[in-house]
Amino acid sequence: AITQPLYETYTPANGLVDARVTGMVQDKYGRLIIYTREGFSIYDGQRFTNILSINNEPVGIVSNYIFLPDSTLYLVRFNGNPIKIEKDNIGYDSVLLKGISEISEVRKINDSTSLLLSNYGTYLLINKSQKKLTNTAGIGLKQLTNIASGAASKNKLLFCNNDGAFEPSLFLYDIKTAAVTSVTEGFIVNKIVQNKAGAIYILTLHS
Repeated sequence: AITQPLYETYTPANGLVDARVTGMVQDKYGRLIIYTREGFSIYDGQRFTNILSINNEPVGIVSNYIFLPDSTLYLVRFNGNPIKIEKDNIGYDSVLLKGISEISEVRKINDSTSLLLSNYGTYLLINKSQKKLTNTAGIGLKQLTNIASGAASKNKLLFCNNDGAFEPSLFLYDIKTAAVTSVTEGFIVNKIVQNKAGAIYILTLHS
């Protein structure tokens, strides 16, 4: 027998904090965290708990999330400190991503390491320690800033730039040697995505 999938739509009318959803993640307690451009909602399967501000500071745009090895969940805000969620204990963390702002993408490399792309630099977050990546080679972007999208597999990082001063290009970076190893100029990339198996796909503006 063919069964018809059942879909249920959640909007602010049903209790969702904001209709402009930027992503969602399930925490270790089974709750669904739905983050938006105006705060986030915690859905326990029956009701929404909406968070628009913490200690009178607006949450603003939540762009992504980070899971630490102990499964502690952090929501990454575009501007400002990330939000640590530990059951009912929710608050800003001023240490984890100190000095990193305007993070556009977070990519998990393995259980202990994540790749952070921001307008002001590219970083590795290893457990709770951050490392800023620089380019020691004579080709490509020296500071690895204004990265539009990227993904990492083993010790290689593939990314595209988002700086109008440079021609749109695709870069291959070796994390171990801290160097850009190749540049494909004139390659206009819409998005670089990665599946759970680690395979990387490049979505161009033409396909």
